[in-house]
Amino acid sequence: QSTSDKFIIANNLQNEDFEPLADALVFEPLPYATAIKEGATHVVVLRSRPDGTDVTGSPSLLERLIISRFFKRKNKLINIFNHMSRHFHKKIYAKQVLELNEAANDTRDYKDVTKPHIMAVALPPGSAETGKLETRRAEIFEGTRRGFARAYDAFVEDPNERGRGSIVAKQCLPDEILDYNPLEIDAGGESAYEFFKKQR
Repeated sequence: QSTSDKFIIANNLQNEDFEPLADALVFEPLPYATAIKEGATHVVVLRSRPDGTDVTGSPSLLERLIISRFFKRKNKLINIFNHMSRHFHKKIYAKQVLELNEAANDTRDYKDVTKPHIMAVALPPGSAETGKLETRRAEIFEGTRRGFARAYDAFVEDPNERGRGSIVAKQCLPDEILDYNPLEIDAGGESAYEFFKKQR
């Protein structure tokens, strides 16, 4: 029996040897503060939502049901249920976004570590988002490519390359990746994509 099987069964039975686990969203939606507490002097925050997105909106019906079932009914974590139900996690999220926006205006030399340097990377305002429950391969692939393009533009050293992220993303993550199903390929230790290219 695997550890994960034991966790699922024990968690359902409220076994004292196991504890419920939840996403950092509860108390630290953007977990850069922990990195700083642990001594990081230069922090890169890869945000999963585009700039300008309202992170304080009301949760969906599905989110409310999950919060109630997981925290209140299943694990009896009433304080965390109340915290989430009152949207305190969203207030923390909004506060962190404001802190990151302020840090973006920091013009100190990178060698000056009197306080941590924080660089946030997010998609431009209005960018398409991949849904939290998305399972379609093409949609997830496009979201990955958008993230790659933004990260490339943010980190590439050559100024002449900045703004070419979308082009480079299509070179590194070509459309033909969607032409095969990796679940149908037994590539051994090789990547399914490389195996697919050899078989064409």
